[in-house]
Formats: sequence, structure tokens, C-alpha cells
Amino acid sequence: MIRKFFNTNLENYFNTTLKVLEKSIDPNLIEIVDLLDTINDDGGCAEVNSRAPDFFLALDILRTENYKSYLFFNSEVSKTEFELRRLNFELITYGLTSGKGICFKENNGSQFENIPFKMKYFSVRSFSAEEVIEALNFAEKNITDSGIIFVHDFLNSGILEVNEGVTKYLSTGSCRLKPFMVGFNCILFTKSYANEYATLLLKSSFEIKKIKYYGNTLLEVVTN
Repeated sequence: MIRKFFNTNLENYFNTTLKVLEKSIDPNLIEIVDLLDTINDDGGCAEVNSRAPDFFLALDILRTENYKSYLFFNSEVSKTEFELRRLNFELITYGLTSGKGICFKENNGSQFENIPFKMKYFSVRSFSAEEVIEALNFAEKNITDSGIIFVHDFLNSGILEVNEGVTKYLSTGSCRLKPFMVGFNCILFTKSYANEYATLLLKSSFEIKKIKYYGNTLLEVVTN
């Protein structure tokens, strides 16, 4: 089904640049982001352990003016960096307060450093349970109340550590993030807007069913 985008810049990216990039996500996830962005507040965006720039670039389009996009990367970032340079993005070193573009912060297994703004989007591409938990704890401190966290590969049976990390995070009983949607190989969290996002999804043209997960009611987007 073809859906009309709310954000014309994102629609243009979806119909042009995305088609020539290596796909690391289901493109339908970008349509979900477009819908949820209609009520998301101002903020920047970030991604950890980026393996391909397709989803990150979509989030970058939606960051608020005067905010930046950050990539927390490991040794595998070279492929994403190459693609960004090929698309003529200005890449600046983490910590600079001047200039526009995408900032890189190297992550060598140490704790994330706080970034100088609140994020409206945070994409987690980690493979180990420990990295997923660390990223979610980082997001608690740096996400806006309406901000959304995407944990990729949650439904990937070949990377069970991601699911393990999410369940361990939720089982602590003290987590501040609430899961509200699962679909397209992702589980989505927010801090305070789970009900608002659920209302949007239930009114959308996506096929939705409700499921229970660790005491939470999640909306599962049904895919064919």
C-alpha cells in the first residue's frame, strides 16, 4: 500500500536516495517514523554502531534545526562513513560546537559520553546484550519525553543477544523507558508518549494487533 508522507523531505529521501543505498532495514520502518514524527518534540538524533546509513539518514532529516546528528561508532564505521562522504555530508569531530553536519564519537566499549542536547530519535544497532542495555540506559538520560528509541534486530533469530538485552533491561523493574511497538525487526521505546503513539498507530492504515510483553501492552505491526 502506498501511503502519503507527512514530511515532504523524508518522502523525497524515501523515493530517491534510499533506493540507491544498501538496505539494512525494512523501508516500511521509515513510514512509521514519518507518522510518529507528527507529534514528536524538538531534538537531535543519534545512532550507535551504524552498519549502513539508510535509517540514520532518515532520522537526520527529521532532527530539529540547530540540533545535530551523532554517530557513536566502533571499528566497523568505515562503510557508513564512506557512504556519508559520497553523499557529500560534512563530517565533523565529536565535541565541536561550530559547523553543521554529522558528528562522530568513537565508542571502544567504554561508557557513552553525554551529548550536548536531548535526542528525539536514538537508533541502536548493537549486537550484544551488554551493549543494548548500555545504550538503553544512555537513552534514558538523553532522550526527550516524546523521543523514540529503535532497537534493531529484536526479531532476528540469528542475533538472540539483542532480545536478551531488551528483556534484561525490562526485568530490572527500574527502567524509565516504555516499549510501545514491535515490527519490521525493531522494538520501539519512549519515555512518556506510549499512549499517544499507540493512538496514532491504531488510527493508521497499518495492520496492528495488541500483544503483551513483560507487563506492557505493545502494538505489533503485522507484515505479510
